This record gives sequence, structure tokens and C-alpha cells, in this order.
Amino acid sequence: MPATFLYLMAFMIWMALAVLVWLVAGVLFFARRTRPVGRSLALAMAGTFPGVFLFQLLAAPVVILILVAMHVLWKAAEPGASAATDNPVVIAGSMVGAFLASGIVLGVSVAGFCEGWRIGWTYGQGRGLRDAVEDGLFARAVRRFMRLERAPLVSRSTVSNSDGT
Repeated sequence: MPATFLYLMAFMIWMALAVLVWLVAGVLFFARRTRPVGRSLALAMAGTFPGVFLFQLLAAPVVILILVAMHVLWKAAEPGASAATDNPVVIAGSMVGAFLASGIVLGVSVAGFCEGWRIGWTYGQGRGLRDAVEDGLFARAVRRFMRLERAPLVSRSTVSNSDGT
């Protein structure tokens, strides 16, 4: 089964789930008492698609690196134009690489779904979009990483001059 088929099937499952959630949100939107929940539910579901897409886009270089490493392993263990192999190193390396790449894509897809849902729900509750994005776990991790990257390797207070001061 090609990967594009699996990806399209996952997209179709998401689309069916989205339609069901939006139908429930539409029903909730009719009653004044449940209207805020319906709005939050609709926006949360709408936020899942860009969340999943963004996280998959960020993980793509890692997945491509894994797939290239699998190909290099294959060509190093069996040079030539072979399309089939009996080499256990190639088979094991290909299986580990395929499961690792699939696991990464699945993990970031779930993380993107959750982050998109959280952002949409928070926005539906009346908070600003910028606040909803910045309060997330992913945004905090990026800010922490950016602070670490800009921090000097050696603190100026720990460096002393040659005369001992």
C-alpha cells in the first residue's frame, strides 16, 4: 500500500470526524445557552487541520533524513540496481527506518491535532488568537529554545582577568 493512499485515508477519516463535530457544533449553536460551546467546538475542529499540517511540515526534514539513511544503508550493504534483497541488515534497517519515520509522522500528527484543538478552543472562548497560540506547550518550547540559543556559552561574571579581578 503506498504512503499516499494511507495519508489520503487518514485525511478522509479526519474529514468525516470534522463534519460530525461541526454538525454537533451547529446544533449547539442554536440554543443561546450552548452557543459558546458550539462556537468553541467548531473553532477547535477548524484549528486541527493547520495544526497537523504545520507539525508534519516541521517534522518532514527529520523523516526525509531517516528515509535517505535507509537508502544509503541499502546501497552500502548491496551496491547495484537490485530492487529485492535477502540481506538481513538491509531488511532490519529498512523496517526500523520505516517504523521510526511512521511513528514520527503519527506522533507529530497527534501533537498537531491536540495543539490545533487547544488553540481553536481557546480562541472560541474569547481569548485573542495571539494569546491562544503563545500559551501553548509548543510555543513555550520554541521560546525556551530561542533563549538557550541566544545565551552566551560562558557567563561574563565567571570570567576573570589575568590579574585576578
